[in-house]
Amino acid sequence: MTSLETKTRADKCAQRKVQVGELAEAINEVLPTLSANKVGHIPKSTWYRCLLERNDFTRQQLARTTGRSFALKPSPQFKTTPLGEKIMINAIWGLSQLPFKRHPDNLLNQQQEILKFVKIHAQQGGFSVILGQPGVGETVLREPIEQFDQGQEYSVISCSRTLHTYRQIVWQLADAFQLETTDKAIEKALIQAAFAQVKARKTLYILIDEAHLLEIGILRQLRLLFERFPKTHNLILFGQPELLHTLSLSANQDIKGRITDSATITPLNEDDLRDNIVQELATAKMGMNTFDEGAMELIIRSVEGNLRLCRNLCLASPIEAARETKKTVTMTHVN
Repeated sequence: MTSLETKTRADKCAQRKVQVGELAEAINEVLPTLSANKVGHIPKSTWYRCLLERNDFTRQQLARTTGRSFALKPSPQFKTTPLGEKIMINAIWGLSQLPFKRHPDNLLNQQQEILKFVKIHAQQGGFSVILGQPGVGETVLREPIEQFDQGQEYSVISCSRTLHTYRQIVWQLADAFQLETTDKAIEKALIQAAFAQVKARKTLYILIDEAHLLEIGILRQLRLLFERFPKTHNLILFGQPELLHTLSLSANQDIKGRITDSATITPLNEDDLRDNIVQELATAKMGMNTFDEGAMELIIRSVEGNLRLCRNLCLASPIEAARETKKTVTMTHVN
């Protein structure tokens, strides 16, 4: 194989000008746009000509015999990697980044409303519960709250491990506050740290994900701890609807009665899903006709209001179309 390694050629005493990484990266970029021959290989003359036409290399840098000892095949493993997806999408639609990727600044209307009330209740010692079925947008809502921590007015602590225990949670809080304490003194140290946040004019947000997995005894311990915190904080529990059912039991009224705000993120209706898809296409600078009508209807019916599933389908189907070098997504690509 020629023109791949930086070493002196015995016959000309000159160094080769193309590095292995440069050639491999260039081939990876053009590979999704090339078609295989009858035996399933991409002829070297095809990708050689394509690299020259793209001005990736000159004829002086790349010889026609480069790669004569190997044949390229469209690799399924390559195409399913994030890099492969990005290369295919970019090759067909000319995009610099993948569309339909979650972004904390791109919130739906109901998520924006919930976020607004979260900020309000943080000023009075809030205890908020945000509920939703998997995939409807809880994580999308949690991420912008976590970004509050980048400002000088807020401190945000996020506990996102499942199967929490009370001690695991309080130690996560201690780690976030960078406290050096003992297990016996940890609660007192946390309270002092919380008041130090107030003196620094900061609002404290404590987020607990998958809260429906918490035992009710742990919630009761947390409630007793946070009652001793200053008022400028908001404990936010993210969970599935069964959490509210548990708290509604008469034995748990001491916890439910202290909830200052509860909200449920509902699945999107068909019109909202369609608007979301159109908005994502516009943000990515893709044409409004990227999905034909059949593909659009199939996606909307299949996801049943699930935002995560909608985005996954809307990303996967253009990749399937890109594999066929087509710019219009059809029902076949969605299936």
